Amino acid sequence: MTESSHSIPLSELKTKKIFVIDDDLTQLTLISSILKKFGLEVTSFQNPADALKKISTGAIPDIIFTDIFMPRINGLELCRILKSDLFPQTKETPILIISSQIIGEVTKKIAKESGAYDFIELPTSPDVLLEKISSALLRDKTQEERLKILIIHSKDHPEPPWYRITDDPKYIPFVTTSIEQAIPLLEKEHFHIVLVSSQTEGDTNKLFLLLNQHPYKKQTFTILIVPPQSPQPFLSWVEQGLSGILTKPVSIENVLTLYEKLKTEQMLIRTKHILEEKIKQKLEEEIRWVTILHSMPVGIFIKDKS
Repeated sequence: MTESSHSIPLSELKTKKIFVIDDDLTQLTLISSILKKFGLEVTSFQNPADALKKISTGAIPDIIFTDIFMPRINGLELCRILKSDLFPQTKETPILIISSQIIGEVTKKIAKESGAYDFIELPTSPDVLLEKISSALLRDKTQEERLKILIIHSKDHPEPPWYRITDDPKYIPFVTTSIEQAIPLLEKEHFHIVLVSSQTEGDTNKLFLLLNQHPYKKQTFTILIVPPQSPQPFLSWVEQGLSGILTKPVSIENVLTLYEKLKTEQMLIRTKHILEEKIKQKLEEEIRWVTILHSMPVGIFIKDKS
């Protein structure tokens, strides 16, 4: 391996613990063998559940390699589990997705949202593997994206103090007092969360029309803030694409908790769709080959040596 100015020296990499998870034994053996040749401490698993059990006993890897398409627990689900509160010990552990299949942009985006750090398409070279490990270990956590929250509240009602906090490492708030003020911001910025007070003035139809047409629509969650015991059912908001509802008083912790819950639900649905599409493609391929084989003439040839 040629060490660049942005790489960790090989002598230092040798102290790192690597977990490799892949249900394909050939692929698992190949990746593990390459990494072991460079002196890294590698533990291999054919089953993600076994890797989770190992981590639960206190074995914490520095890097995790995982395939994406696996039975029972797939790579996307594994990323989500490892980044959840169930496994606080791996929240900061970089996860590298490895796959011999072409990973589409949609799958990559979902994997990133699930907690994956980077992707490696196989076959690849040993140098690429080690460079990816080095890059993951040197990643700048301060550059990780902060949540952008657009707050649309009523000018006639006082705003909670956390709306104006701008130095929190978790999020950046943008505050407006009407839907009309929010529209220009939505047109030029991507927001992770749009918080709307039920007492806000403006055309909600215009707001949801813009959100539904926005290229980042699937990554934006619209949350309605309502007063306690509000008589309005807000059914029309739900029909237009409302993601969730919070009752006053609202704290930033409430907002972030609901956001994580909505994001998890969305990822599960999208992961299910991707896997269903993969199964459909495999079935179509099998049917195609069966059709080809059935259309071929079949002959039995017997050679009588006598």
